[in-house]
Amino acid sequence: MSADPIFLKELSAFLTPLPPFQDEPSRRALLINAGFSDLLAQISCGGTTANFVPIVVNYLANYGTRADGRHALAHLLEEVARNVGNDKQARIQEFLAKLQPTNNISQFPPTATIPPEQTTAYRYDIFLSHHNNDKAQIGALALWLKNQGVAVWFDAWNLVPGLPWQEGIEEGILQSRSMAIFVGASGLGQWEIPEMRAAIQLYVERQSPVVPIFLPGCPADITLPLLLQRFVWIDFRNGMDDTDTREKLLAAIRTYREIV
Repeated sequence: MSADPIFLKELSAFLTPLPPFQDEPSRRALLINAGFSDLLAQISCGGTTANFVPIVVNYLANYGTRADGRHALAHLLEEVARNVGNDKQARIQEFLAKLQPTNNISQFPPTATIPPEQTTAYRYDIFLSHHNNDKAQIGALALWLKNQGVAVWFDAWNLVPGLPWQEGIEEGILQSRSMAIFVGASGLGQWEIPEMRAAIQLYVERQSPVVPIFLPGCPADITLPLLLQRFVWIDFRNGMDDTDTREKLLAAIRTYREIV
């Protein structure tokens, strides 16, 4: 169901003069901090504010419900609230109230099979660490997970052109509840090894789960790095479309939401 056009028009009119929308760097920072870095590949952050704001509002109106069960526009508004004065807060809360599930402003049927979390300190459910040679397989799995309502960090979606990619990876790891370490025919990638070490460190510090995942082509006699061997793995060596294995991964992510 599409959002009420009157509501979208009112929201656009309210947002247009606000500071976070006045220049390209501010717009990019707003979208990234609100969790919509993937949107940067879909629209231009240049142009006039009067054109930019309605494009973003209408795009997010059709983006639907995020992994936490709330509407995408609510995420945007909450980030806007962090960047404006107290005089704008009451109006923002009015818009947020209209985006609650009890209202008929813009309710999208949730695709998630995972119960929405109540509170979270994490932006992503899982970080997908992989060798570049395996990117196509990981991308297909990432899309499937996203369609199940999982908030996925996948470098092809989340690293922003023009920004330092190392910092992007660090931010993704810190903001992810869990981490998948994929092992395929090419073994661990050059950057996958430090990502794995960071994941194990976060397991020690905050009990963030680490799940090794074997891909098709991974040798049967593979020897994992010593510190990774203690973690229970998931095996896709029978094929990435294996329904039972996909559901096993989904169930694991559901468990992570309950315990982390």
